[in-house]
Amino acid sequence: MAALASDFVATVVALTLAQQLEQTISLGIFFVGATLAVLSALAWRRERDQRMAVVAVGYLMFAIYGFVVFLEYYLLPYLRSNRRIAGTQRGSTHPRRTARVLRCAESGLTMTDADPDAEPELELQSRRTIYQHVRDNPGIHFRALLGDLEYAQGTLQYHLRWLEDKGLLEESDDGKYTRYYPAEEFDEVDQAVMNALRREYARRIVAHLAVKGALSTADLSDRLERSPSTVSWHLSKLEDADLVTKERQGRSVEYELRDPERVQYLYTVHRRTFTDRVVDRLFNLWDGY
Repeated sequence: MAALASDFVATVVALTLAQQLEQTISLGIFFVGATLAVLSALAWRRERDQRMAVVAVGYLMFAIYGFVVFLEYYLLPYLRSNRRIAGTQRGSTHPRRTARVLRCAESGLTMTDADPDAEPELELQSRRTIYQHVRDNPGIHFRALLGDLEYAQGTLQYHLRWLEDKGLLEESDDGKYTRYYPAEEFDEVDQAVMNALRREYARRIVAHLAVKGALSTADLSDRLERSPSTVSWHLSKLEDADLVTKERQGRSVEYELRDPERVQYLYTVHRRTFTDRVVDRLFNLWDGY
């Protein structure tokens, strides 16, 4: 019981400011809805007006909604797990050792076979599933994870935060999405390249630049069949990420990749997670998926 209480407190502390604000508002909705439901029920009982009964039921459902949202972050990790999460602060959690134990679990070994002193949390199937999905799709963003895996938003956030705290996953902000990578497998430049490759038109822009060399906004606009303003926006994001350089040539500005070999290598290694046949043709990758 004490361990469960400790886990509950740890969950509360782990919530972000925005999540804590959401919890506070949800609790307020619950109290307001419950109060109005009671008052409406008393009015119905006194006046026997059927409309007040309907109003009371509506306020009650409103209160239940607020209560459910309030409990989401605290209870779903326990309800969806095969066993209670316990002992998050026990033992050492070196990233390489923890990742090795997770890989052992993926191959069918038990935690006892992998390491008798390993943390019991690593037996949790949810975290193994999330970790493996990020390894298989490096650079995946939160909404895509939410769509691919059958977890509630609060549950997924909770487990991602745990994996980051233990040094198993890393975050990368591409200006629009927060993307996730397995720790120690991608340096900052690789993450910036993968962030670009995860966006369809940015991916096709860098592919054209990798194959053709320096190109102007007009050239890229013709090749992508998109407006120059759209191409310019994507180029500015690539420039902010320090992936391209630009140089004025007469009346036009040409853009060039800093490291085209790295772009082509990372795309080739992870191409099955992109399934972009336009880029495949540019890189002469013809074999099927």
